[in-house]
Amino acid sequence: MNARRQSGIALVLALWITVLLAAIAGSFAFGMRSEALSARNSVSVAEARAAADGAIERMTFELQRPRLQDAWVADGQPHKWDDGNVSLVVTAADETSKVDINFAQDALLRGLLMNVGGLDADSATKIVDAMLDTQIILNYAWKEIDVIPQRTLPPQALVLALTPLLDERSANALLNLRGRGFDLVVIEISPVAFVDPPEAEVEKLAERLWRLRRDAVRGRFERAGVPIAVWGDDTSLAVALEEVSAFRRSVRLARA
Repeated sequence: MNARRQSGIALVLALWITVLLAAIAGSFAFGMRSEALSARNSVSVAEARAAADGAIERMTFELQRPRLQDAWVADGQPHKWDDGNVSLVVTAADETSKVDINFAQDALLRGLLMNVGGLDADSATKIVDAMLDTQIILNYAWKEIDVIPQRTLPPQALVLALTPLLDERSANALLNLRGRGFDLVVIEISPVAFVDPPEAEVEKLAERLWRLRRDAVRGRFERAGVPIAVWGDDTSLAVALEEVSAFRRSVRLARA
């Protein structure tokens, strides 16, 4: 009997030791696999960064070449080539045609607001005059901005926020300004036109949730008494500003 008990105990111990060794071996194998995947990902990131740097250097070289027939120009057209097993696509755009509002002439700014923004001459003139009277105030920005610091804005300032309503931090910062008594107007630059139409059911559900979340953000501004209007491809800036004016008139009538 004692011999059988001892052999049974030895068998159980042997099984437990086998299970323990198998667990140790599995854990070691999993750790080695994770390290191998991490090393492979690091190599892939380094290769991608090197390929991107090389693409930028080639684009710089091609733009500095003599203006021959096959020379590249900064016209926004994509240039494609393969570098080993990496496919590269590079574009360059000329920035000299953009307008710096800090140094632009009055007539140019008025023309832009009238031709691009769809404003009439009087409204464009008022906005340009306000822009010229605007003072430059030193301020700071950081990643975790939730509250705009005191004295960043002058007292009783009108804050005109152009935002796509995609960042929760900016919405909180703007609502904080409203709570501190600043006059706030929000012009929503709608990103809906840049979103690809959903195809799968999961994508359609995600789009509906995304739109509902945007509606909830708009509701926060409206409950705080902040006029908000949408400026997209289908509406001009003049229409958006008219929506803001209508909202303000309705608020004043409700208060009266």
